[in-house]
Amino acid sequence: MSKNALIWIGLAALAGCGFGPVSPSTAQGDESIAIEVLTPDADTIRPLPRPGDETNATGPATAPGRTILSLGDPGLPGLWVETPTVAQDRPGTVTVNATGKSASVTLRPGPEGGARASLQTMLALGLSPAALAEVVLTRK
Repeated sequence: MSKNALIWIGLAALAGCGFGPVSPSTAQGDESIAIEVLTPDADTIRPLPRPGDETNATGPATAPGRTILSLGDPGLPGLWVETPTVAQDRPGTVTVNATGKSASVTLRPGPEGGARASLQTMLALGLSPAALAEVVLTRK
């Protein structure tokens, strides 16, 4: 029997054991259950922001030339980055902020909301294909 089948059988067995949320009607006795909900206020301790960590409602703030890089179409070969900051293909450089690694790429027009890179570009920068990295895009 496969591991997955054993897991499902175990979960099915546990489902019938009566585990679950306790409501006042199932609690023993006539005691009511009170839950205290805490909400942040002016006295709530929060971590201090680090320089460059400003955020807004749309996510991390990026300076001009900075963007969040993710994987584009892995089927398209070459070293390229799609970005909304260019209107036509042009040579450029992409540099990862955290590591300083850079690569010469072709900057291509792309949709709003960050930049997407080829699989070869991600690997050349030492990034996992699943990574979201802050980068600086520079036109040549």
